[in-house]
Amino acid sequence: MQNFVRWIEIDLDAITYNFSQIRQLVPEHVRIMSVVKADAYGHGGVEVSKALAEAGTDMFAVTTVEEGMELVHSGIRQPVLVFAPLLPFQAEIVLESGLIPTIDSPEAFDALATWSEKRGVGARFHLKVE
Repeated sequence: MQNFVRWIEIDLDAITYNFSQIRQLVPEHVRIMSVVKADAYGHGGVEVSKALAEAGTDMFAVTTVEEGMELVHSGIRQPVLVFAPLLPFQAEIVLESGLIPTIDSPEAFDALATWSEKRGVGARFHLKVE
């Protein structure tokens, strides 16, 4: 059996070019959210996010709190939405990190509200309704 060398080459210039083409297609007042979940689909979440931040994306979306914290800790300043529903025990860290959680249960809402009140800060969130 032969061993193959495997690699992938990511062209951040191509990614930012594609972003600029999308930006030109939508009205200026429309905000763009760049989805960089799963390590930007294996392309390098932090690197892709930094390139898109510089290109002018308005916000980011990730799957997990951990992915969101990685972006925040790497210096990303745009808002970061977390798609996975907030678990009540994550409420404090979400507020500390400035992430925008997805709320899908009264328990998660109560936990976020409790920590928001304790910290004296407002909490933005995405409400998932089925």
